[in-house]
Amino acid sequence: RGNDLHRHEHRRLGRRVGGSTGTNFIASLHLARRMHEQGVSLHVLAEDSDPQKFRKLYEMVMEAEKDIPTTVPWRVLTFAEWMRFWFENPGVRKENFWIAREGGAIVGCSVLDCPVVRGVPRFVPSDLYVGSFSFEWNTHKRTQLDSYREDASSEEMFRRKTGLTPEQVKGKLVLDAGTYGTSALLLAAMTLPARARTASAPNFLRELRDGWQAFTEHTWVWVLTSWISLYFLVTYAPFFVLGPYIAKHSFGGATAWAFIVTGEAIGSLAGGVVGLRLRPQRAMVVIGAIFTVTALQSALLAVHAPYPTIAVAAAFAGFAFSYGTVVWDTSLQQQIAPEKLSRVSAYNWMGAMAFLPAGYALAGPVSDLIGMSAYLWIGAAWVVVTTSVVICVRGVREFRLAPPDAPREAAVAVGT
Repeated sequence: RGNDLHRHEHRRLGRRVGGSTGTNFIASLHLARRMHEQGVSLHVLAEDSDPQKFRKLYEMVMEAEKDIPTTVPWRVLTFAEWMRFWFENPGVRKENFWIAREGGAIVGCSVLDCPVVRGVPRFVPSDLYVGSFSFEWNTHKRTQLDSYREDASSEEMFRRKTGLTPEQVKGKLVLDAGTYGTSALLLAAMTLPARARTASAPNFLRELRDGWQAFTEHTWVWVLTSWISLYFLVTYAPFFVLGPYIAKHSFGGATAWAFIVTGEAIGSLAGGVVGLRLRPQRAMVVIGAIFTVTALQSALLAVHAPYPTIAVAAAFAGFAFSYGTVVWDTSLQQQIAPEKLSRVSAYNWMGAMAFLPAGYALAGPVSDLIGMSAYLWIGAAWVVVTTSVVICVRGVREFRLAPPDAPREAAVAVGT
């Protein structure tokens, strides 16, 4: 029985490590034989009967992390935090978590059997991507804050890399273009094997055409992308360009504008939390109805209403935008086929990001021509009128978001 178990472990390791070629399979058998000779055995975590397995695994992982080079101090997770991150995460399954044992000690671990989709390992099932991301975001949303880590490493790194002090940048508008330029240079410098380049981009123009077809095959996708792009141009950008100027000259300065954008931020947080819990069936109609509320902040700013009142309206606008974003991203994940999702998202972001800078650039010249109040009133009216039109489009009006527990096939059928 012992020999049968060892042969089973050899075959199991060969299947997971060996790949599809005979050479890799032989290499995996050799590796398995060496592990057996050294007294190392593989186990599925879910099948391991050791009551202390999680504590032993935690201690092994924490010890291994000490060897990882870091640029900032590494905060060690408590056992409770580590358990919550790994095993209360809906995207991690114990049957896919493997451990290597040497006697009673755990000496290694791995999450295996992850399918590779378009060259990217999928660590969770497709229907759990949104839930897993939300879980990780909420678990680690403060990890990079100096105040949370109780040190000043981020400030020290900023001083070291820029040569600037906080006093030198206080009250200044800081534009971060350097990181994007650096990323572009690094990507351009990457070299891929000829086979990988051919596999990843067989034909650029065909990729664009296929992406456009995927983007336009669902009416609700291209209609709402066009609508939100123009919303950025006509309503969103003017509010955030003209708002600081009006606050400075009519509300007493930066404090008033800070009050307003704080309201927006509070609303955004609330919208994100609600988006994790509430998924309306007629998702796009609900998003449209909520988005009409964003007109209120533009209208109040146009008449120079008291800034606390504008802050309340901004909170509703932040809620609408954040909640709408969560529902929109969930809808894309649920309704668009995985092999088309990146292309559809690319066209969606291209539209939004092209119109937003244009809106920022045009806000000043247009307000000089027609006046700031008139421009803000146009933005408020535009979002109400166009939203009413968009939710009457059949593909938008009849869109249904499937329940979270529905199989993918049913979800796609509902949304098509």
